[in-house]
Amino acid sequence: MKFRQCSLRRAIPTGFTVIVTFIPSKFANVGSYVKIKEGEKWTNGWLVESAGSPIEEELLPNSHKDIKGHRKMTGDSLRKQT
Repeated sequence: MKFRQCSLRRAIPTGFTVIVTFIPSKFANVGSYVKIKEGEKWTNGWLVESAGSPIEEELLPNSHKDIKGHRKMTGDSLRKQT
């Protein structure tokens, strides 16, 4: 499956909120509205303002894997000596 990095905007009582996230390419149409899952709840009303180039799912950033790799390489994952 392909994804695109998109800038999404949603109206809130005090103005607008903007997020940048990866969404499936089939939903990444500039000018369309999407739902975003926040925790266990889906939120309507996100306007796709811009969309980047398509990338494959396995190329998406994985912060958990990156942090784990960093800790392993720097020794931060080792137990502290007492």
